[in-house]
Amino acid sequence: MIIGNIHHLELVPYLPTKLKQAIEYVKKNITQDTPLGKHDIEGNNVFV
Repeated sequence: MIIGNIHHLELVPYLPTKLKQAIEYVKKNITQDTPLGKHDIEGNNVFV
């Protein structure tokens, strides 16, 4: 389990790079209008 705030990732420096990348993608690209489903960031390596 990871506890924190996605708007303050600097407070959780131990997060893996791929997880930070996924969180940043969500913050920039996922809205309530985004269709449900898998969204590739880096193919099968990183997705949400």
